[in-house]
Amino acid sequence: MPTSRLSRPAQPERRIGVDLNVAVRVDGPAATCQPALGFEAFIAAQREAGARLFLFETEREGAAPARAGLTECGFFKGEGQGGLGFAPADVIAVAGEREKTAKLEELGATHMIGAGGGYFAGDSFPDNVQAVALGQEDDGSEAVAPVFPDWSEVGAYFQWEHGFKANAGARLAAIKPIKEHGRNYVYQLIDRAGHSLILKRRFEGEDGGRDRFRVEESHLGALREAGVGCVPELRWRDGDWALYERIPGSPVTEPGEDDARQLAEFLTALDEKRQVLREKGLAQAVDARLRLADYADAVNSKWNRTLQACQRPGGSKETMMFMLTDLEQLRQDNLNNFYLCRKREQWDAGAELPEALQFFNPGEVGFHNAVKTPEGRLVFLDFERSGWDDPAKLMADFFYNPEQRLDLDLKLSVLEAFAKGRADDPGFLKRFYAVSDLVAVEWILKTLEVAVPEEMRRLQFLIPDLDTEGLLRERLETAAAMRERFQPMETICQRRQLLDSSAEL
Repeated sequence: MPTSRLSRPAQPERRIGVDLNVAVRVDGPAATCQPALGFEAFIAAQREAGARLFLFETEREGAAPARAGLTECGFFKGEGQGGLGFAPADVIAVAGEREKTAKLEELGATHMIGAGGGYFAGDSFPDNVQAVALGQEDDGSEAVAPVFPDWSEVGAYFQWEHGFKANAGARLAAIKPIKEHGRNYVYQLIDRAGHSLILKRRFEGEDGGRDRFRVEESHLGALREAGVGCVPELRWRDGDWALYERIPGSPVTEPGEDDARQLAEFLTALDEKRQVLREKGLAQAVDARLRLADYADAVNSKWNRTLQACQRPGGSKETMMFMLTDLEQLRQDNLNNFYLCRKREQWDAGAELPEALQFFNPGEVGFHNAVKTPEGRLVFLDFERSGWDDPAKLMADFFYNPEQRLDLDLKLSVLEAFAKGRADDPGFLKRFYAVSDLVAVEWILKTLEVAVPEEMRRLQFLIPDLDTEGLLRERLETAAAMRERFQPMETICQRRQLLDSSAEL
């Protein structure tokens, strides 16, 4: 993938026209005026970026011009005197929409921000001017401009718009939300020619300085260069924004045999590319487990953090009781099984898995992060957490991630196919049996982590109207169901004859 395509393009000067009636409110004849909520911050940001700004006033018969009121209420004061830096000459009076359109051409405007879509749909609206509508989506008529609810969202648009311009063949016409919650917000961008791209906005950088979009860009590029074709192309990134090709298709809600086969083929292809990918200097996965000791440390760390939070004043006593009764015995049993496996196999818990045996983990691999094209081909998404890892960790996550809705027999078929490709790693299956049950406990504890105040506050930031009490109840019910469904991995695999009975502890 050429680097130049992913680098940030030089941004041309913005020359932005703004309808006066969406920018300020004038109350009474030359009485008071007030910038629309968020307009002041938007203007400050655009001026800092070097934009040239114009205000358009459409003169109405019998109505006093608003610009007179702006003068009297101090709107044209300098930025240091409480104004926004506009001069009276920046307010352009026009008799109607056609005159406004002609003025946009004369000024060489790059953007026009107004209310409603009718004006932007006119035949005379210049193709070289990006239309931006402020307000609410209209009745579903053909989109001619992206619509934003407030000025802060228009400001956010200008953060990534240059990336869209560098990758699209036509002007942006509409934005459709796909997901507006969690760490990532996802949108479909549609240009005037009907082509689409996917925009992802990331919130919170809690990974110790790891730039997830930079890592994902590098990893997706490496995979595509290595010939792994069932992944998307990241077209552009800048800070908290990333732009991807759009894969036409639908979510995989009820995965079947063919889906399991395609997943196994994808993982096998990654395994076969180990050496090629290693030469590309890719990063370690988020939450990688490259030492056996990491598995027990992760479970104990999550256990202590959650239990201590529950024991504080105001902590969730219901969660604490579940942990100390239903879950504690499972944790101890699985830790004991893990320690016995280590002793039996004489594994060094502190030794790192040799690089030659490490696997490129896509992250949270599975059908919840996949799209099925109209032809039935699976494309796997979301490589922000990807990187080098123990393949045993990948497979244990695949079995126990609660979002991984797949029949147990199909999960085992994926494991069987994957294990056949690990001929050079004879300890893989034994390592998988040893760590899987601990990973199962870790997923239950991840589900309960909302009882930790810091985790709940993070979720409240991402989802402002979050029902915290309802979420605590829901997660406790989910954790209890996960505990109820748990079966030791050795038992499961012996039934499938993936493990000799002689290996039973």
